[in-house]
Amino acid sequence: MEYIKELDFIKITKIKEEKTSLSKSQTKDLEEDEYGMPIKYRDEIMALSKKANSNMTKRWEKAIAKKEQKYDSNL
Repeated sequence: MEYIKELDFIKITKIKEEKTSLSKSQTKDLEEDEYGMPIKYRDEIMALSKKANSNMTKRWEKAIAKKEQKYDSNL
């Protein structure tokens, strides 16, 4: 290890450990509703969920229509 430290092109840095505990102010901000969803971000989460469900439904309907078309063409 000492030899590596002597090389000009090597830079040795310590890895910083991340803090895993939340402060009291952060835990207050993350109060959850009865479903375990953070109240602070509930509206944003619900909007993303609605958008994702809508997109999934569109893809599913296209796939079903494609299968039906393939089935109808075989008749």
